[in-house]
Amino acid sequence: MSARKKFIIDDSGQDKELEDALYDVITGEDSDLDYDFGDEDIADDPAYVPEITEEDDEEDEEENEEEDNSLSTMVRSHQSTSSHVPSTASTSERRVFWKSSDNFDPLPPAPRFELPNTVAINLPPHDYVAKYLTSDIYEQIAFHSNQTYLSKTGTNLNTSDKEIRTFFGVTIMMSYLRFPRIRMYWDQKSRIPAIADRITRDRYFKLRASLKLLNDFEIPEEIKSSTKFWKVQPLISCVRNGCLLNSPSADVCIDEQMIPFYGKHQARQMIKGKLNPVGLKNFVLACPKGLRLDFFLYEGKGDSVIEDDRFQSLDIGGKVIMRLSARLPPGCSIFMGDFGEKLL
Repeated sequence: MSARKKFIIDDSGQDKELEDALYDVITGEDSDLDYDFGDEDIADDPAYVPEITEEDDEEDEEENEEEDNSLSTMVRSHQSTSSHVPSTASTSERRVFWKSSDNFDPLPPAPRFELPNTVAINLPPHDYVAKYLTSDIYEQIAFHSNQTYLSKTGTNLNTSDKEIRTFFGVTIMMSYLRFPRIRMYWDQKSRIPAIADRITRDRYFKLRASLKLLNDFEIPEEIKSSTKFWKVQPLISCVRNGCLLNSPSADVCIDEQMIPFYGKHQARQMIKGKLNPVGLKNFVLACPKGLRLDFFLYEGKGDSVIEDDRFQSLDIGGKVIMRLSARLPPGCSIFMGDFGEKLL
């Protein structure tokens, strides 16, 4: 036995019971407790040999047989339950192998675009405007304006189709100049002779407040309920008929635009981010150079856009595209905005 320091717990003559074990615990040299009760005790203790009897052997054999039986029953139960579960290997995806083949049947090619007969192209300015605003619309406005003014005031407005034509021409010129106030076109410092020499200021405002396209009492309720623009529908139809005379190109575009309008109307909308955020939304079919081919005004929530039942499942963008592209000849390429993504 190695020489180690001995710690005496009691000086009263009792035997030294803790020797190397206490020293090892205090110093941390050995993590196991090693109690040393003296060399004589260790030498006298015989080596421990476990006694095994026949009863112990029989009990061990019975326990082993029980464990084997329980294990075999668990294996059989697992096999019986797994037989009812479909194997994952049969449901796994199969690999796809591509093979080269000489048989190739692509989609039929798109029809070739044929330029239709050109109508009203390269016209003088007067004739070009007359394509969108015909003489009939001026006569209609003059007639119904006189009729309505007489019924409300008892006096005659005494306007004519020629004066209505002048009114429209002056208004178009104002849209290009864009003075902050309409009265500035007649003021002495900012006077515009092309406007002030053709119509007086008071007469212009009087016509502006008395324009009528139809007689409200002659319009049936069915037409009034079918569209929110029934009061100006004759003018819209006249301008649209002029757009339909324009020849489409091989590439066309469908998009929306805002018509500035700050008056009171059910179809007026406010869309942030637009150049003109407040106004009426107009869906337009146009050529790459900006020539209008067709359009229609959006009436807001509840507008069916298109009456065909085949397209009622589409969203607003899809209905707009199907409506404006109905008159296009075969072979046209249509370019659309973000509202047409769901149609593809």
